[in-house]
Amino acid sequence: MVIRQRARYLTAREKGQRAVCVAGAGAAGVLAAYAALIEPEVSEVFLFHPQVSHMEAEAPALLNVLRVCHIPDVVGMLAPRRATVVSEAPDWHQVSARLYQLAGAEQKFQSKPSRIHSKG
Repeated sequence: MVIRQRARYLTAREKGQRAVCVAGAGAAGVLAAYAALIEPEVSEVFLFHPQVSHMEAEAPALLNVLRVCHIPDVVGMLAPRRATVVSEAPDWHQVSARLYQLAGAEQKFQSKPSRIHSKG
């Protein structure tokens, strides 16, 4: 709810002259995606290593959500708004990208592997 309120505040403050983007890592990214889904003022989403399923221990616990969708489905429902997911999981390309393609917005979805490598 706080993400939605901030998006509305920023839109009003900037008088609609600037885009509102949300970003988050892990579970915060998942919550950012859900907030964008229900808040039309959010124009773009960046997710860094979000969970793929609500069955994962670190994923946000949302009552009965698994009856409806998994997290890549939620991101796919954001089409035609821009979404970028940084993750090694193939689900983003298989599910979210396909939903963007079906919406005619495939150029607005990006799934990228992490470029951070440990030195050792």
